[in-house]
Amino acid sequence: MTESSTDNREYCVTDDGRYEVLIVAGDPLARAGLAGLIASSPLVRVAGELRALDDVDDDDLAEAVDVIIWDPGFTRAPGFAELDELPQRSAPVIVLVADESDGHDASRAGARGVLSRGASRDALIGAIVATASGLVVFEQKLAPVIEAIGDGVVSIDGISLTPRELEVIRLLAEGLPNKLIADRLGISDHTVKFHVNAILSKLGAHSRTEAVTRAARGGLITL
Repeated sequence: MTESSTDNREYCVTDDGRYEVLIVAGDPLARAGLAGLIASSPLVRVAGELRALDDVDDDDLAEAVDVIIWDPGFTRAPGFAELDELPQRSAPVIVLVADESDGHDASRAGARGVLSRGASRDALIGAIVATASGLVVFEQKLAPVIEAIGDGVVSIDGISLTPRELEVIRLLAEGLPNKLIADRLGISDHTVKFHVNAILSKLGAHSRTEAVTRAARGGLITL
């Protein structure tokens, strides 16, 4: 299942046409398994491997790839909070989950793709290509998860805002600066900037005021 998404990143397809992928997994066997699956495809290439998503704290690293594949194992923070701390222009993240509940949480946290840990090679490669092309991808077997998050992810003209992004834009509509938004939501200034940039990108807006205006016209917020 895929949904369209607005994304202003410049994709870094290699000279031979392959997409660059960063693998993140605490389990070395999981990293090796994912690397093996990806290496067998002519469409994608492993650009690097990390043990934890928290290690993706370099803007250059986050932007140097087209997609990040994250297998959090059993050590993730509640609600997949690590996704909130990624650099502002990070590549989209595909999260590998153990069950539908985790899929629900990952989707709400802003994952651009959700697959089960047992996803096939073809499903994984297809998700990488689709996500790198600006689509939001969910494995078909997790379809009930997408229906379940319908009360959380809000859409305007086919563009989806996550619950956190909706909270941020409502506070933008109140005229709050980033620091006060961060204090109100209990997150860092850096994370607020990340969400603001994501909102501007999704709504095709060039300023906070324009984003608020478009959201209001679409019925997402009330001024």
